[in-house]
Amino acid sequence: MYSNYKAEDFLEAPGFSAWVKKENRESELFWENWADQNPDKKPEIEKARVLILSMGVKEPLPANEEVRHLWKKIERGVAAKEGKKSSVRKFGRYKMAVAASIAAILAVSVLLNSTSESSNEKGISESIPVKMIEKFCPVGQKSTITLTDGTRIKLNSNSKLLFPETFSANSREVQLEGEAFFEVARDPSRPFTITSGNLKTRVLGTSFNIKAYVASNAIKVAVASGKVAVTSDVLNGKKNELTLLPNEMAVYSKTSDELIMTSFDKLDELAWKDGVLSFKNRDINQITKELAKWYGVTFVLDKKLNNDKDYTGVFDNKSLKEVLEGISFVFNFEFKIDNKVVTIN
Repeated sequence: MYSNYKAEDFLEAPGFSAWVKKENRESELFWENWADQNPDKKPEIEKARVLILSMGVKEPLPANEEVRHLWKKIERGVAAKEGKKSSVRKFGRYKMAVAASIAAILAVSVLLNSTSESSNEKGISESIPVKMIEKFCPVGQKSTITLTDGTRIKLNSNSKLLFPETFSANSREVQLEGEAFFEVARDPSRPFTITSGNLKTRVLGTSFNIKAYVASNAIKVAVASGKVAVTSDVLNGKKNELTLLPNEMAVYSKTSDELIMTSFDKLDELAWKDGVLSFKNRDINQITKELAKWYGVTFVLDKKLNNDKDYTGVFDNKSLKEVLEGISFVFNFEFKIDNKVVTIN
């Protein structure tokens, strides 16, 4: 459904406008998921989004009298059109044309203002603040975000991403707290930079994973493809910088301010993005902590378990019950799942 829609069609699609205006959480979840699954429709979706936002503007930015006059003509045209009987499709297309005109007026207004301000005696121009968007993925969930430049980001449980609504003409900068897998759209003219704590990761177009949870002592950057530059802020009087290639990982220690390069196990660092849960030589405390974050549950241990035992295993998109059944034989326990509470006895 919607696979053949053009921009004007999306204007009337159920819940689309509410998603753009962030008026309905259910619509937001549906359309974000649909957009992620249909990347080829991104240009049409973006056009429709701009048009809907343009329709919501009550008055254009300050401009000359000619622009104000044109705005009034469009307002009168909208009123006249609404007073006539017409099909939904025709009216939808008319709304699109009006919105496009409004968007053009706003663009002209900005240009006029910019030209006027740059030519005044002081030479001071007023910048428009960039709107920042925050996406948080709760414990027990994962989400996929597609940015305006085409970059796709898989956000892990209990993670937060902060990014501008639109990137500037010469850079793309975001902030990460937690874990995320990035597939950065290539754009040599605009480097993509991720700030995560004391670490900055800079790329032009590649795929990699960053793990930067606040509670952890380490920040890790694991490269799947392309080339990545990783830099830590100067705390010890010297600049720490590494260039990573595929299968290489940077590990930054928050306590020692050391940045080192190492290899990594793809199952350990990258499998999560595909729904694969991997344990390698983990004790029961480490396992329950990971399961709590992965499934959004709380563990209650009514039995003292042997923490000296290590467990290695892989679970590909399995339920919590299936995972617990798998590890219970090794650690010799029984369990009960009651809503979001797991009791081990």
